[in-house]
Amino acid sequence: ITRESSATGVPENLIRAILFREQIFYSVVDATDQSRVRIGLSASASVGLAQIFPETAYWTERVIVNGATATELQKEYEAKIMGSQMRKVLLQKLENNEENIHYAALILAAEAKKLEIDLSTATEWQLQQVLAAYNGSGQEAQRYGVETFEYYNAYRRYYQSQ
Repeated sequence: ITRESSATGVPENLIRAILFREQIFYSVVDATDQSRVRIGLSASASVGLAQIFPETAYWTERVIVNGATATELQKEYEAKIMGSQMRKVLLQKLENNEENIHYAALILAAEAKKLEIDLSTATEWQLQQVLAAYNGSGQEAQRYGVETFEYYNAYRRYYQSQ
């Protein structure tokens, strides 16, 4: 978490909040294998500690790391990703805890960039918006942002007291 925070500029406690929020919704029927969790077996399942869709990981990495545009990505995605070996590779990467945390930090950084929010000076409301964007859009995502911000605050208070 510390390494990814340093690399992306995403506060450690924001990453911790996402990981915790995603983990508390596992049930006894979720598959686990040596701390690697993958819910569901369908092609549309999210994967790992931060519950990331392979498509989201791909798009985020290409935009943040390579500076690709949405049009370029759409063409590339349609040509390469659906049902491809690349998707299988992404699934394997996301099942690795360190890789999953890496992508979670990248996604948070990408959402902050898209919303033009500087995470180092972000307000409570702005952090909630970044957390909501991590989850998607609409009312459920907004609720997710507010709830997950509470976990962020809990981690922040805890680590400040240490």
